[in-house]
Amino acid sequence: MRMPAIASTHGGELSRPAGDGWQSANALDASPEQDSGESARASSDQPCGRRSRANPPNPPGGRLPAGSLRCPPGLVEVPGGLLRTQKAGWSENSHGERFARPEVLVAQPSFCLGQTEVTRAALKESTRASEAALPAEVDFKAAEAHCKAHGLRLPTQNEWRFAAVAATDFLFPWGDEIPADGVCWLRGPSSAPCAVGTSLHDLTPDGVRDLGGNVVEWVYVPAHGAADGWIPYDAMGAAHDSNCLNLEVSDFLFDRTTGGSNAPRKLAGFRCAANGRPHASSQPVR
Repeated sequence: MRMPAIASTHGGELSRPAGDGWQSANALDASPEQDSGESARASSDQPCGRRSRANPPNPPGGRLPAGSLRCPPGLVEVPGGLLRTQKAGWSENSHGERFARPEVLVAQPSFCLGQTEVTRAALKESTRASEAALPAEVDFKAAEAHCKAHGLRLPTQNEWRFAAVAATDFLFPWGDEIPADGVCWLRGPSSAPCAVGTSLHDLTPDGVRDLGGNVVEWVYVPAHGAADGWIPYDAMGAAHDSNCLNLEVSDFLFDRTTGGSNAPRKLAGFRCAANGRPHASSQPVR
């Protein structure tokens, strides 16, 4: 199946503002109930205001039909499409001169992505039954090695972005709203992760779970000719201890295109990915 044509907008007057972020409304939501089960609830002392977007969702389009790939067990297909690598807007040079920044879209092939984060049981990190379904938190090399040992790989930053929000242009993996429950975040600085797959609201249209909360996740960031010292990985997403201020920069959490050059974190969660196998092919899954 052919990928959609690469598209871009060049020059000229741009009608959209530089950011597609969101703004707080004056009214605040009523404080949600305290967590009383596996589905995480926002803490009553951390109410987040209702949010309104500066611009409505503007998905780049070109989504391929589902069902073109056979994915390894535990992974789901994320149909490809167009991926926005630069938003239209305005930039400023060192002389204070403003210039139009065009939108840039590239083709993102379909791929397979872990439906949930890899668990502690899968890594044999803990023998306690109560911790078996919690997400493993390891360094990048351990995450990379685990995926490779199962014939898989870590997702690239662009693949993770595409699965989370870039294909839909939502603020969060499920949409634009902050739900009162069903996402493992806003639990406080001394909180712990949730069992994978139990946050019922944290689900993408493609069936990927827990991209919105629980733990931040390792992704591979190709260097593309970057200078020496480039760190080829980053951690994306929000986590169980993310707060309302964190969520106000949802673009940075879920859709940033930079990374790999900051001081690396020590531990993060992860999920594996694969190219998948076309249904009409007999080639082995890579």
